[in-house]
Amino acid sequence: MADLLPDPPTPPGPWPRDWHVYDDYQVVHESNMRALAKEGLVVRDTLRFVEVTRRGTILAVNLRGRVETRSGAVLTVNKWLATTIRPDGRVAVLTSEYDYHAYVRFPRHQQNVFRYDNCHGPVETLHRHRYDFDGRPGEPVPIALPNMPPLNVIVREAEFYGRLLRGGDA
Repeated sequence: MADLLPDPPTPPGPWPRDWHVYDDYQVVHESNMRALAKEGLVVRDTLRFVEVTRRGTILAVNLRGRVETRSGAVLTVNKWLATTIRPDGRVAVLTSEYDYHAYVRFPRHQQNVFRYDNCHGPVETLHRHRYDFDGRPGEPVPIALPNMPPLNVIVREAEFYGRLLRGGDA
């Protein structure tokens, strides 16, 4: 196997994992994505919140879609949020399943650069898949929940690898 891709710059952390009021969660998400677009880092964003409801009650929320960065990196998102009703009647959410997959598009192929997921178990099984410079997978690395970066940092990570593989400043 060729050398694994290097780790991206370490962002500040850890990030508190807690329940958040759903409306506030959406506002923060939209604000972060607007800031990345204004910075010129995100060139296309199809992320959307899809609510699973029964009799008017939100049972779960799926954040899904793609984010494309200026370097040609693409991040697919399929993130599930569990819900609860707070005593004040507002819906609160907490991530229950992560599935972020990033690759870089080239004219004749695409190359995987990382994947974060816990698709085969509870959030405590969260891990990061690494790839080498030829796009071959390495061994998954466990990720402690407090070390799981937020989505806006994940988008920056995808851009880092897009610049790296295209020979730009990483």
